[in-house]
Amino acid sequence: MKFDLESFNENKVFKNLAIIILLVFIIYPILIFTLWGKWESGGLFGDSFGMITSLFSGAAVILLIITLIIQKKEYKITRDEFELSRKAQEQSSKALEIQAKTLKLQQFDNTFFNLMNMHNLIIHELRFGSGDARYSFSLLSNEVTSYRQHKTNPKISLETLQGYFKTFNSYFISLNNLFKFIDTHLPTEDISERKMYFDFILGRFSASEWLIFEFFVEEIDIDSLSDIIKKYEFYNPYDNRLLFNKFD
Repeated sequence: MKFDLESFNENKVFKNLAIIILLVFIIYPILIFTLWGKWESGGLFGDSFGMITSLFSGAAVILLIITLIIQKKEYKITRDEFELSRKAQEQSSKALEIQAKTLKLQQFDNTFFNLMNMHNLIIHELRFGSGDARYSFSLLSNEVTSYRQHKTNPKISLETLQGYFKTFNSYFISLNNLFKFIDTHLPTEDISERKMYFDFILGRFSASEWLIFEFFVEEIDIDSLSDIIKKYEFYNPYDNRLLFNKFD
């Protein structure tokens, strides 16, 4: 039968053992005098205490066993407390880790949307020709389309077109900073989570803006953004294709 350490009550055992020893001290002399009946047989009575000595030796062994059981029980309690403390520490560490990640993400979002606000201001200030930003994108996209359609005998040279793109220099620098900030500072290695931020930016592109952006990475500055475009699979919804295929 397996010994149940949890149900073992050392106080009850000590109490019962003490009662037994006390009863032995009371009953044993009465029993001896009853059997011998004479004080003259006191020598035999003294010798009879050898039995009590054996009884105490046995009690000592029992007490030693009880002490070992108590020590084992205390060790188990200490071990259980240590295990609970370890689990609590692990939970605390996980909570702190989650809190730290949440804080980093909040800091990232704050910086990201500040950069987005700055980028929107740059777009608002764009002027190519006599119109506003929307007109500027439309006008430059028309020039790009014209160049592509007559590439063998262009009405406008690539050098002239590159000069036009200098008007949009601050726009592309801002866009480049946004993309690289997401790629290097977002506190997650999950590509799908990072793509959400890229999609947030690209989803705001008009057809004209997509055309200008594609031409920029193909003809003007192919090295600065090609790795990011491949890594996050930029998708042009107006052409229904992945942009990175052009760099393979």
